[in-house]
Amino acid sequence: MRMMTSNSRSLRVIGNQFSAGTPPTLCPALVDGPVRWVSSASEPVVLAGDFNVTSYHKQFRDILNAGDLQTATKPTQGTRPATWPSIASAPLDHVLSSEETFDVISNETWDLDGTDHEAVNTKLAWK
Repeated sequence: MRMMTSNSRSLRVIGNQFSAGTPPTLCPALVDGPVRWVSSASEPVVLAGDFNVTSYHKQFRDILNAGDLQTATKPTQGTRPATWPSIASAPLDHVLSSEETFDVISNETWDLDGTDHEAVNTKLAWK
């Protein structure tokens, strides 16, 4: 989805949901779509959603590198499925943005009823 901001800047916002039960580590072809989207975007990108992988996975890094993206999620900040104990936190849900265009102001998570993942709230600012 292409959006115009209040200051007339254009950006591309992409939602991502890998197939349930099929993380991209088991099916690398699932990464092809996001890699193609971010590498072909002519405007800044925000890519957010349930990736079902941590930032340590090669497929996740392939997406970051395809569009010179940064992640707002710190490796130690879990967005674990809410049904897991907090000790088992792992960042599975991510907000990625064009590194040259955005500063990450904040990123927080909280429990959300009715889902097995935590909600993610990320604030970005234009550089």
